[in-house]
Amino acid sequence: MTRRILPIIFLIFVTLQASGCATTRSVNQFETGAAQVAKTGNVLLMPADVELYVLTATGQLQPNAEWTTNARGFIDTAVREKIASLGYAVDAFNLTDNAPDSDQIQLQKLHMAVGSSILQHSLGMGAQALPTKAGGKFDYSLGSQARSLKLNAQSKYGLFVYFQDSYSSGGRVAAQIGLALLGVGITGGQQAGFASLVDLDTGDVVWFNFLHSMVGDVRNQKGADSSIGKLLNEFPARQ
Repeated sequence: MTRRILPIIFLIFVTLQASGCATTRSVNQFETGAAQVAKTGNVLLMPADVELYVLTATGQLQPNAEWTTNARGFIDTAVREKIASLGYAVDAFNLTDNAPDSDQIQLQKLHMAVGSSILQHSLGMGAQALPTKAGGKFDYSLGSQARSLKLNAQSKYGLFVYFQDSYSSGGRVAAQIGLALLGVGITGGQQAGFASLVDLDTGDVVWFNFLHSMVGDVRNQKGADSSIGKLLNEFPARQ
């Protein structure tokens, strides 16, 4: 599923490359969504869904398992500290105790698909709005199975984060320099990610934000803190 959706996400974000170093935009499902979220005391943090890649000279993306594992830990820490700094108590969910086909893992995969749909159809990237989303209607959901996440948590809302990053190989850098001398520009590595706050009773996405950046490095804690700070820059502080 990751391999099928990955090209879609990169195609969506390639339309943003001329917009500057970093782009973010958040949306609420309803006008009072932020206010309702801010009144809750706990947020369940799902483990970040992270993929890191090497961008080759020919533009191919090659997964790097070591980078991905390290970055997932850095991003999870950055998310937890950011949410705690906004006044919320944090419930952490551990996927390692669940079978590969568990509802929780399927929800993470579904979140990636739903997030890419939001980017395409509600934020004007890569496709026009769907007829069912006309007039700015924002009603996306992970479905009622999200309730399963409340079994061992006090939270009303769960936070899902999807993040991917790519880094130019030596060959890619050489190609960029060589083609630049000929007046041709090709892209280097870039960050792309999104975060969704989900009502665990209904599965509805009540808050969503994305990040696209041509700079940044989540292979270290400082870089992850910076990137997640931007991704969650409009997350409502607890009242």
